[in-house]
Amino acid sequence: MTGNKVVAKKAALKPKKAVAKKVAPKHKKSVAKKAAPKRKKVAAKKAAPKRKKVAAKKAAPKRKKVAAKRKKVAAKKAAPKRKKVAAKKAAPKRKKVAAKKAAPKRKKADPKLKKVATKKAASQRKKTVAKKIAAPVEVNFGVLEPIEAPKKIKRHIPKWQKTSKLHYLMLTLITFLSIFPFYWMFIVSSNTDAEISKSPPSLVPGPRFLEVAQKVLNAEGVYFSQALINTFIVGIAIAIAQVIFSAIAGFAFAKLNFKGRRFSILFVVGTMMLPSQLGLVPLFILVNNLKLVNTLYALIVPALVTAFGVFWMRQIIDAQVPNELLEAASIDGASVPRIFWSIVMPSIRQSSFVLGLFAFLAAWNDYLWPTVVLLSPERFTIQVALTQLKPLQGIDYSLQMGGAFLATAPLIILFIFVGKRLVSGVMDGAVKG
Repeated sequence: MTGNKVVAKKAALKPKKAVAKKVAPKHKKSVAKKAAPKRKKVAAKKAAPKRKKVAAKKAAPKRKKVAAKRKKVAAKKAAPKRKKVAAKKAAPKRKKVAAKKAAPKRKKADPKLKKVATKKAASQRKKTVAKKIAAPVEVNFGVLEPIEAPKKIKRHIPKWQKTSKLHYLMLTLITFLSIFPFYWMFIVSSNTDAEISKSPPSLVPGPRFLEVAQKVLNAEGVYFSQALINTFIVGIAIAIAQVIFSAIAGFAFAKLNFKGRRFSILFVVGTMMLPSQLGLVPLFILVNNLKLVNTLYALIVPALVTAFGVFWMRQIIDAQVPNELLEAASIDGASVPRIFWSIVMPSIRQSSFVLGLFAFLAAWNDYLWPTVVLLSPERFTIQVALTQLKPLQGIDYSLQMGGAFLATAPLIILFIFVGKRLVSGVMDGAVKG
């Protein structure tokens, strides 16, 4: 039995050894494949410092050469700057040394030689400048390539800003209606009565305007030129007075606190509702008691202040002059008159100009009060003098229209010069803030 077991064990081991021999090479190959990357990494880590050392030894001379070239280039670039800096530093020393050396020679030199040298230097400078100016300058722009024009960007305009052809038509019509009366006065004053009385009247100016203007200025008992001067004096005096007094009253109503301020403002505004003709008789009695009848003072004194001027300046000062500015001025020690003249008046300059212009126009066109107060022809204003341009018999249309044209021309000339200031002054205070 024992012999059989031994034989069986030997027979079992033989196939195992044969299988192991066949499997061994495959197992070794798979193990070698798995271990190969690890061996390569280990070998690369060991060989890396050696390779770096070798590469550093090879690259060292090249780096030194590149660094040397860079230093040379940097030195070349920095050389002129260093020279300039050194020259600037050394320039004052050289000037001082040269001045010390040249001082005794200059003292010995004659003043005549100095004059000759300065003249020669001046002539040489002029010649060089003239040559530079006269020499033509050649400019080569090369080949100009065609450039496309930028496309226009259409700006969006709101509907309320767009103007249609109807608007332009209406503006043209209004302008024509405004200018035509003045043009018609010029036509009538320059033509004869026969040409004016034609069924289709002549619309072309005639050659008689200068003759008619001379008749108007030299008319007997009218003193037309003196009337123009009187009207200018009265208008300028009233304009200046209304600006000053209305600004003072408007400043008090707008910025000063006192009892009865609101009632006073309402009272002033309420007087604007009354027609000026109601006060004609009492005002004449007052002027007669003051012995101002038949003088220009009778026209100036009643118009020194108006309710419209006070209300206008009150609104303008309230809108344009901030309270903080007045408070700062008062903290700095400025008095009320100083604040008014130094701060308020410069701030409302445009509006004051417009108020003065309105006052001047009102005085120029005033007719009723001058006819009541003025008696002698030498004191007449322009509107009263126009009514005296009447011939002894009949009606001379050219004479009357010539006088009206001469009375209106100064206002149109004034508006041409001050039209922009008039519009800007009216718009001041329209928007608060």
